[in-house]
Amino acid sequence: MRLSLVNRDLVMLPGFDGTGALLAPLVAELDGRFQTRVVRYPKNKPLIYPQLFPCIREVLPWGKPYSILADSFSGHLALLFAEDQPQYLESIILCSSFITDPSEPPKWWNKMVWKDPFKAPFPEETLKTYFLGENCSATLLSETRRALESIPPEILEFRWNMALRTNTWPQLARCKKPVLYLSGNQDKLCSPSTPAQILAQNRDVEVVTMNSPHCIFQTSPREAAAYIDAFVDQRLLSRAA
Repeated sequence: MRLSLVNRDLVMLPGFDGTGALLAPLVAELDGRFQTRVVRYPKNKPLIYPQLFPCIREVLPWGKPYSILADSFSGHLALLFAEDQPQYLESIILCSSFITDPSEPPKWWNKMVWKDPFKAPFPEETLKTYFLGENCSATLLSETRRALESIPPEILEFRWNMALRTNTWPQLARCKKPVLYLSGNQDKLCSPSTPAQILAQNRDVEVVTMNSPHCIFQTSPREAAAYIDAFVDQRLLSRAA
């Protein structure tokens, strides 16, 4: 018997761009299943992860249970926030998140095909190869460019470097909240060993590998929504038992 959808609040942390605009496909798929609350980061301020906590608190359903979802860049933020403010947080969904050992240099970085990676225009080849997949639509390609190009290059560079240099393995290992990790089998940014590394840190994490590139929420929103829905439902059933 399906539980009532009342109180299924979902706080959504955006990816690298921080605008929240690229979460629109997933928000549309989750409509009617969740009360979605999209977080947006300041466009012109180089803020470290703890300095982004107030952005999350602005949209929290205070005094009510909720789940938190983090796309890519924001995985670190979700784990740090969950440890800092665990009250009412019921579960965590991470997607293509950088939770790798910061001592491992990203081997793919030198293969990037543009010289100034944070300056517009963003080459189609690079966006398809590393983010969206070769079969992405022209509309998604345009929307991704628009979101990235709305952010100053120096802010994008700051966020990128911060994500690569932050280590949240300890937070993941200590995390007592249910965690779902969505991984793409065509992801060329996160290491293929990331799911196994996550399970080595916390064997209670539920890992799902999807047939998708790095940007799962943008390229496979319906399938991702189904996994999120089932995962959060299971947490509600466990709480009610």
